[in-house]
Amino acid sequence: MSVRKAQYALKTLCDAGLIVKEQRRGRTDVYRLTPKSNWKPKEELKQIRQKAKESKVEDSEEE
Repeated sequence: MSVRKAQYALKTLCDAGLIVKEQRRGRTDVYRLTPKSNWKPKEELKQIRQKAKESKVEDSEEE
């Protein structure tokens, strides 16, 4: 898996509420699972994935 693909996967998981990103100054970020009560409904996942794909297209057009 490419680094960029992993970044999009992490962003999608964050947007879906499955994980939370903890930024640390001068160090790598830490990702933690969230309680199931924080997860977005299953019905919204398709829209969240589509949003990530659209941002991927926009990023590649800017390069």
